[in-house]
Amino acid sequence: MLLSFMNLEMVQAEQKLFIRHVLGPEAAEEAGYGRYFAALNQVQRFKVLFDVQGQGPRREFDLTIPEVRDFLLRTEFKEVGAEQMYDAARQDVTRKKLDEGFEIVRGVCPQLPEVIRRLTGMFVFAHLDDWAAGSGRYAAGIIWLNMLKEASALEYAEYLVHETTHQALYLYEMIHTLFSRPLQELGRPEALVVSSIRKVPRSLLHAFHAACVSVNLVQFYDALGMPDKADAFFDPLLITMRQLREKSSRYMTRGGIAVLDEMEALVDRRQTLRTNTALVA
Repeated sequence: MLLSFMNLEMVQAEQKLFIRHVLGPEAAEEAGYGRYFAALNQVQRFKVLFDVQGQGPRREFDLTIPEVRDFLLRTEFKEVGAEQMYDAARQDVTRKKLDEGFEIVRGVCPQLPEVIRRLTGMFVFAHLDDWAAGSGRYAAGIIWLNMLKEASALEYAEYLVHETTHQALYLYEMIHTLFSRPLQELGRPEALVVSSIRKVPRSLLHAFHAACVSVNLVQFYDALGMPDKADAFFDPLLITMRQLREKSSRYMTRGGIAVLDEMEALVDRRQTLRTNTALVA
């Protein structure tokens, strides 16, 4: 249902390659939940705190932990203090809704909770006005969530799909690469593409990520039988896909074009189905 780089077997195989490259062949053959995060911590500045027992992503509300604070200050936060911390009641609601969101995800894509467990070492919860979630390629393995107090379990499920798409793509990018040009070139005016999520021109890297997120959310909501929600992500995606294809030969590697081809196939299939449905109606 989701893009193939989200497939559990593919994630496991690519993690093994990454661990082999960073920690050596013996580490790649050892069983253990934390090897991927240990490897990430060798190559990136922002350290992933993870549950060494392998029970799943650590849920961190304590913003005084240096690794947590440093990560947040690299995202959209100007400061991290008491105002950004959740009180006990909000923590309880967040844990409950996140669990319910995981169950929704499991019902649609049974493999995805395990993919999340393998790709995400830590969820960080902190309040920031006008932001719901975030992650970055500079801190693979960490997801920041900031859902509204009244957010539904379905909204939590949506952001689990959204942010895990980024995490899976970070891993794919480390193994295959997506772009043939330096990152700074992807943000030049001639490389900008309208993002299907924010609906404004963004760097080719960010627009590509946004397109992957949109495709997965269209698939997710269609599988839930919510075509109106799927359409809300699908319609802006059409513009982004066209612009990505126009720039693909100049900026993308074979790995990037392979993902683009897969996205286009899913988009074309849904567009054909929607057209046929409208004709029948």
